[in-house]
Amino acid sequence: MKITKNRRVRRRYGGKMVRMLLVSALLTAMTEALAVTSYSISYIWSNTYDGSYGQLAGSCTYSYPDSQPFAVSRSVVADNSVPVGAILMSWSYADFNVPLSVSCTGSGTGGQYTNLYASVGAINVTSSSALAGAGYNIAGTMTGTGVLNTSVEGIGIRFYVQSDASDLGSGLHTPAYIRLAGFGGATSAPIFAASGVEYPYVGPNAGNVAPVVSMLETRTENGVTRWFMPTRSVSISLRADLIKTGYVATYGPVSVSHLFNSWMNSSPANSAVGAPPPASHFLTGSGVTLVRPTCKLSSQRSTDYSVNMGVWAADTMTHTGGPAYGPDIPVRLELECNGMAENVRMRFEDAGASHLTTNNISLYDATGGNKIDGLEIELMHNGTHIDINGPAVNLGSYGSGTWGGAGDHIYALPSTTWLPLVLQARYFQRASITCSGTLYTGPVSGTVNLFMVYD
Repeated sequence: MKITKNRRVRRRYGGKMVRMLLVSALLTAMTEALAVTSYSISYIWSNTYDGSYGQLAGSCTYSYPDSQPFAVSRSVVADNSVPVGAILMSWSYADFNVPLSVSCTGSGTGGQYTNLYASVGAINVTSSSALAGAGYNIAGTMTGTGVLNTSVEGIGIRFYVQSDASDLGSGLHTPAYIRLAGFGGATSAPIFAASGVEYPYVGPNAGNVAPVVSMLETRTENGVTRWFMPTRSVSISLRADLIKTGYVATYGPVSVSHLFNSWMNSSPANSAVGAPPPASHFLTGSGVTLVRPTCKLSSQRSTDYSVNMGVWAADTMTHTGGPAYGPDIPVRLELECNGMAENVRMRFEDAGASHLTTNNISLYDATGGNKIDGLEIELMHNGTHIDINGPAVNLGSYGSGTWGGAGDHIYALPSTTWLPLVLQARYFQRASITCSGTLYTGPVSGTVNLFMVYD
C-alpha cells in the first residue's frame, strides 16, 4: 500500500520585522521643505554733502539654511561585500536642501559718494569695493582623495557644491562671485565657481564656500556719474555621497556633525552684528542609520510553498526494519536580498496541533484533523537536521553586493530573478503507520511555518 503526502512550507515574517521595513525605506525619496534663516540690513546714504543724504540706497539679505538632512531618518545598507569606493547613499541638491545665498536690492536712488551706514548700526561702508558676503567652512580628516571620515570606521562622505546663480564673475573685483577653497581644483589657493558647474571637495585643507555680491556700482545719467546699489543675488548649494572606505564592523547611527568647521563672518565688516549666522548648522543630526544587508522571501511569489513528497510504501517497516527514510526532496525557498547577507537565519514551527518530541513535522489525514502516528517529515539543510520548534538556524550567506550609483539602493537580483535557498525534506518512518490506533493508508499532509529572524 502507498501513502501520498503533500507538504506546504508557509512563509511568514517574524523576528525583528523592523529590519525589513527599514530596507524598504531606502527606496523612498525624502525631501524637506525649504527652510532658511534670513537677515536683511538696510543701507542709507550717509555723506552730509551728498544730495541723497538720509535716503535709502537699498538692502542686502543673508539667507542661511535651516534644513538638517542628517537628522532625517534614513536607513543605509552597509554591505561589506561591495568594494571600497562604493557609493552607499547619495543626496541630491534638492534632498540636501541647504542653499546659502546673499542678495542685494537697490532702491534706485543713487549717491554722489560711497558713504553708507546700516540700519542696525555699527556698520559703515566707505569704499566703492564694499562687498556683501557670507560662507561656511567644512573640515575633517580624510580617507582617500576628498573623502572625509564620518563617525563610523569604514564609512566616509564626500561633498559637492554647485552654484544656483547665473552670470557669475571669476575674480575678486567682479560684480558677483562664489569663492571656493578645498573644492574643485583648489587644494589651497581659491578658485571662483562657474555657473552650473559641480565642484567636489578635494581637501586637504578646509573647504571654504563664500557667495559674494558687490554692494556698489556706478552708472552715468545725463552726463553725471553716480553710485547705486545693484539688484543682484548669488547662491550656492551642497550635496553629498556616503562612501564605503573600509570594513564596516559597527552598525547604527552615523554622524558627520563634526565636519562642520564654522560659519564665516558675513561682510561688510562687522555685519555679523546685524546678520549673525544660525546657532546650529546643516550637518547636525544622526538620523542616518547603517543596517546589515538582509534577505527576504520573495514578495513576487506566493506566500505558500507546496512540496510534493511523492509516495511512501506503508509496509516499508516489514521489508527493511525500522526506522526507514525516504529520498531527499528539495525545498526551494526563493529570496530577494539587498546585498550580501552574511547570516540568513530562519526559525521553523510545526503548524499542526500535535507537535513531535523528535522535532520533525507532524502529519495528518485527508481531513487534516487526525494525527498520523509512525510517519513524519524531517527537514534538513545540506544534510543536517533542522529542529522544528527549535531555535533559529543559521543557513549561511546569500545575495551579492550591489549599490546604486545614484544612491537608490536596489535588490541585488533583478525583480524577475530569485535566489534559491534549498532545504531538503524526507519521510521518516519510526513504526507502523496508524491513525487513531488503526493501520492507515491514504493521503497525509503537514504544514510548517517559516520565520525570517534578524539579530
